[in-house]
Amino acid sequence: MPESPHVIQLSVDELSAFRAAVIACAAHSERGTAERLLGQLASLEARGRQVSRLQFVPAAPSAPLALRALAHLRGIPRP
Repeated sequence: MPESPHVIQLSVDELSAFRAAVIACAAHSERGTAERLLGQLASLEARGRQVSRLQFVPAAPSAPLALRALAHLRGIPRP
């Protein structure tokens, strides 16, 4: 089954850095979106204590922010 481009995979060690990237990449108009995404990450963090890799699909409204944060985290230049 092909992976959706909106599936985000992180190692547990990347989770706090990804959270910081979400905050850094969020525009002022995306405050609510960022808060919802951070809430989703908090839920993942609780599960992360038992696994080494996490996978999640951000809600549609927060997907663009999540993908920008992932690119920021991984040092991928944006077009």
